[in-house]
Parts: sequence; C-alpha cells; structure tokens
Amino acid sequence: MNNIYQKTSASLESRERGKCMVTRQRGKLDIVYYPIPREAAESIDWAMFHAACAAGIWGEAARRFDWVAFFDGATNGVPVDPYQFVDNMLVNGLLLLQNLSKEYTSSSFGAFVTKAYQRPVPNTSGVVVMDAGNGNPPPPPPDGK
Repeated sequence: MNNIYQKTSASLESRERGKCMVTRQRGKLDIVYYPIPREAAESIDWAMFHAACAAGIWGEAARRFDWVAFFDGATNGVPVDPYQFVDNMLVNGLLLLQNLSKEYTSSSFGAFVTKAYQRPVPNTSGVVVMDAGNGNPPPPPPDGK
C-alpha cells in the first residue's frame, strides 16, 4: 500500500467523521477510488480532467488540488506521476458503507469516467479506421485503389 493512499485514507475518514458520504450513516466502511479508477491513471487526459476539476465538476477538494505541482515536469500534458491525484483519497476517494461500495465497484461508473476523460491514442499502425465518424466507411482514395 502506498504512502499517499495510507495518509489520505485516514484523513478522509476523519474529515467525514466516519460516516458514509452517501447515506451519512456509520457502519463498516470502504474507501473506493472516485472519480478516477486506479487502473485508469495512465490513460486519462489529465489536462481535460483538470479543466473539469477547475470548473468544480468533481468537487471543491479536486478544484483546490495542487495542479501546478501535479503537472510539474509533465510532457505533452501527461504528468510524471498521475498517482499523486489518483491515490490521494481526499480528492479521489469516496467513503461508502460496505454494501454500497460493492454496488459501486461492480457498476460501470468508473468505466464511464475513464472513457469520458480518456487520452486519445494516436493511430501509428497505418491501419485505416473504417468509420468516417458518421457510421459510414471513409471515401476511397482519389486513385480508386
């Protein structure tokens, strides 16, 4: 278990006073990654996600996150260590009752967020994509081949 996760998990529980962030009830709690699933950390378009956070879409803590330090040393908008955000449970954690956390982790919400903020992957294979964006194949090359 990494140090950022351990420190911020305890702080999240303290900040929320040991209550579920959805029901505000006490009980057996789990901390889940929210909104960015850990497995998606390296495929996120962090500049786009940062813009959403700056607009307040993902809450006040994510808006106030130290984005300057996060992007320090970034190459083409890709941070050196995306886990600075992802493993920080104060900005990317959700404290839930265990029965709710099981529902959350089995839902497709994480996949939805991942897809919404996924970094485009350039096509370097030379393969032509067979969808011109309108459901139709692209037009043939000018020479008809």
